[in-house]
Amino acid sequence: MDQALLAFHNQLTERVWVFYTSDYCYKCVQQQLVTVRPNNNNASAVISTKFTLTLQVESQTRNATLCSQTYEEGGHYSSWIQMPTASTNPICFFSVDKSPNNAYLFALTLMVFVNYGGGGYWFFQHAPWN
Repeated sequence: MDQALLAFHNQLTERVWVFYTSDYCYKCVQQQLVTVRPNNNNASAVISTKFTLTLQVESQTRNATLCSQTYEEGGHYSSWIQMPTASTNPICFFSVDKSPNNAYLFALTLMVFVNYGGGGYWFFQHAPWN
């Protein structure tokens, strides 16, 4: 629960590193998540989605962030890092392999049920309103 599976596919001829940081942390240092070897190698990681994380992919020879993405609870995601033929800068493609869970559906359904009398059960009584 509160996790997402990430798969990184490196199609570059150089090693890349994936770093993460929480969006709620001011001026925090990025932490390394995985290292993906070059030439069509893959690396996977499970991350916590309790707080919004931003991931950054950085290459071995470039001092720039190649891509950045945020993720939701229960999803399975893939990131493809590749070099387009007409460009000198690598790009990232993101795909959703399994859609994230709708974490609010159950709570919303329960709130509507309780607001409309809770089926007559005493333990589903709504608090009095002003």
